[in-house]
Amino acid sequence: MSTASKPATAAFAPITGASSGIGAIYADRLAKRIDKTRQDLAKTRAKLANEHFASRAPAAVVTAEREREAELERAVAGLQSQLERVRTLLAS
Repeated sequence: MSTASKPATAAFAPITGASSGIGAIYADRLAKRIDKTRQDLAKTRAKLANEHFASRAPAAVVTAEREREAELERAVAGLQSQLERVRTLLAS
C-alpha cells in the first residue's frame, strides 16, 4: 500500500462533521481522566498533609510522595490543555 495516495495532513484534520462524535467521546474520556487524576492528587496531598505520615514515614517515601504530587499536577495541567484544544476543535 502506497502512502503517496494519502494526504500528508490527514492526521491533523480538524474534528468536524460526522467525526465530531468521536471528538466528543474523546473529550469525555479526557474529562474522566482529569477527574481521576485530581482524585489521586487530592489523596496524595492528604497523605502529605497528615502529620503522622510525614513524621513516621521514611524520608525516601515522603520524597516519593512529593514527586508523585508534582507529577500529578503536571498531568492535570497537560490533560486540561489537551481537553481545551479538543473542545476548541469541536466548537469550530
